[in-house]
Amino acid sequence: MTGANPQADQSRSLTAAVVRAPVVVTIDGPAGSGKSTLAAELAARLQGVALHTGRHYRAVALAVERAGLEPGDELSLASWLRDAAPSLTAAGALTLHGATFTPSDLETHDADEVVSSISNQPIVRRRLIDLQRAWVHAWTQAGRSVIVEGRDAGTQIAPHAHRRFYLTCSATERAERRLRQRNSVTEDFLRIRGEIEARDAEDQGLGRTTPDTPGVVTLATDGRERRDVLTSLLRFVLDADPANDRR
Repeated sequence: MTGANPQADQSRSLTAAVVRAPVVVTIDGPAGSGKSTLAAELAARLQGVALHTGRHYRAVALAVERAGLEPGDELSLASWLRDAAPSLTAAGALTLHGATFTPSDLETHDADEVVSSISNQPIVRRRLIDLQRAWVHAWTQAGRSVIVEGRDAGTQIAPHAHRRFYLTCSATERAERRLRQRNSVTEDFLRIRGEIEARDAEDQGLGRTTPDTPGVVTLATDGRERRDVLTSLLRFVLDADPANDRR
């Protein structure tokens, strides 16, 4: 038989078992660890929905920059946030002043440079986390599986998820992935890796998920095919699904 793919067959078999009951899954990890792509693929396999929380902070950061505000000016930021009336669409996109950014707007070098200035602001974090929790609740009430990815999904947004993951990956491999993602031959690899390492340092604390967070399953993605990691995620989700209790 030609074209057989045992790994793909195993993945499809796992999915058939998992989708019998809706689940909430969180995937946290540093920038470039693959969590966004894997969250979308896992949601598709579970016939669920995915929430990419990092895009929300990127959207706020870009909007604040374009408004000419200083991210550290808490009073101005609070006033702007009230006027912006942030909300989430059914698809999980953040609306500000009635408009949304496209994913391509948010996955740029400009967004990379400004997101940390906003993601550590308590007033922004509180507002976005409230929206994200409400979004997850609405979809679970509708009977859909929900996959939430970010940096604090498993600690702040859905700490009682059926399964919580943390993906690890070296800064070197993440820099290589980012260059491939941007299809760039001109950007400097060492600069990109340095920016990633700096972002890792800035993202410490503030209740974010870490490999040491109790109850979190840590998966290393260095050198692994995405399909292989997806199969691992599916297997762990199956084990956590009450509908598939094999005791």
